[in-house]
Amino acid sequence: MADSNFAPSHYNLGCAYFSKKEYPKAIIAFSDAIKLNQRYKEAYYNRSLAYFRSRRLKEAKRDAEKAISINRYYKRARNLLERIQKSAK
Repeated sequence: MADSNFAPSHYNLGCAYFSKKEYPKAIIAFSDAIKLNQRYKEAYYNRSLAYFRSRRLKEAKRDAEKAISINRYYKRARNLLERIQKSAK
């Protein structure tokens, strides 16, 4: 059984990879955090941003929408979704 207590460790690893612009590794780490805690809005947001930076707009949009579905007032995710939608045009 997965232990959701480890989700922040995977999230922090994803942030470290993201800061080094290693987006594929960041996506994997954020995905691991999400597997452990499916309500981890920050992990969805950051994975969305990593997808966006990788020009994977469909996945980026899906994750931004998921972060917003967890917290409809999540302004950072709403702003990112708007940027993704503008890029898709």
